[in-house]
Formats: sequence, structure tokens, C-alpha cells
Amino acid sequence: MGDIEIRKDVFAWFGSAVYYSNLVEVELVTLLILLSRGKNPKLQADKIDSIETRLSQKTLGGLCAELRKHSKLPPHFYDTLATILEKRNKLIHQFFYQNATKLLSPQGCQEMIDELVALSREFKEANKMAESVSAHLRKLLGWDEAAIQALVEIGMKRQSRE
Repeated sequence: MGDIEIRKDVFAWFGSAVYYSNLVEVELVTLLILLSRGKNPKLQADKIDSIETRLSQKTLGGLCAELRKHSKLPPHFYDTLATILEKRNKLIHQFFYQNATKLLSPQGCQEMIDELVALSREFKEANKMAESVSAHLRKLLGWDEAAIQALVEIGMKRQSRE
């Protein structure tokens, strides 16, 4: 593989890691909406939509703080989120700065790719963990897939108007 191709792979894997870290954010928004619904079972769709809008503007750190404030989940869940937050922030704010010289060689690029693959895996696992908590909450609240899809459609309609 040539230098240009392996650099392209670095950027592709960076995109993958960012994508999977974003999935964690989205799932935390879902969790917080479910918790809101659990505290107020009569919450209407328009109110849920406004909660989703507010939460979607928060950073991963803000979502983690909001979740700690409003729920009592197992400590390992919060420990995982703290680790993910730290790694996500390092990825976004420091990764290329700290690895700038590695981009100059195929070996350095491969080291970067290996790190990004590992980060993608960690973010995927954290998302699976959050999804399992969401699934449990949905079951407790009696929300089936149709209810979730209805909320998604409301959000999509709102986005198309913006």
C-alpha cells in the first residue's frame, strides 16, 4: 500500500472512531428521554421532542453529567462513560496533534490505524452497553418499537423543517 492510500486509511478509521463515539451520544440522549418518560408517563410527544432537541445540543460530557444527575445506574456504567468521554475528547482534540509525525511514514500510519481501530471497538462496546440499558428501560416503560419509531418520525419531520 502506498503512502497516500495508508494516509487515507488513517482518515477513514478516524471517521469510524468519531462515528462510533457519536452513537454513544445518541444513545445517551435516548436514555435521558426514556428516564424523562419514566418520571412522567403522561409526557406528550411534543414535550419529548423539545427534550430531545435540548439534549441533542449537549456535548458528550454534558450528557454524562445530565445522566448522573437524573439516574442511579450501576457504577461500572458511569466508569465506562468517564473512560469513553476521556478517550473521545483525546481523539477529537489531540489525536492528530500528538501523532503528526506518524503520518510521515507507513509504519507510523499503521500505528495510528491500530489505535483508531481499538478506539472504534471501545466506542462500539460502550454503545452496546448503553443500548442494553435503553432496551431494559423501554421494556419497563412498555415502549415497543412502534413507539420508538413514532418519536424518530417526529424528530425527522422537525429536522426537515429546520
